Amino acid sequence: MDWLPLILFSVFIGWVLYSNFTKKGRAQVRGGEIEKTFDDFDENSEAFFKQRIKVHVLESTDESEKRIVIEYQTKSKMHWQSMDLDFSIDEVKQMNKLLQQALDYSNTET
Repeated sequence: MDWLPLILFSVFIGWVLYSNFTKKGRAQVRGGEIEKTFDDFDENSEAFFKQRIKVHVLESTDESEKRIVIEYQTKSKMHWQSMDLDFSIDEVKQMNKLLQQALDYSNTET
């Protein structure tokens, strides 16, 4: 019985490592297999914190529509953080429209 906490802790750490560092694990956490990844965002290599943005198209696992995941990563010497933003196709279209309006407005003000 003294081994139970250690066993549970080991299983938890194994799951965290599997879900963060394997493609299948990340797909299970996100709810679908990654069909295609776009990552052409140019990160600033001179800055203390490096930023990276990846956009993933997920295959649907339950016959619903495809999903778009924006993965935002920050890195430094002793720190790494990743955050996923999950959107439906309609939500991405709305966000694209808002970003285009903001871009058009910023171009007219300069």
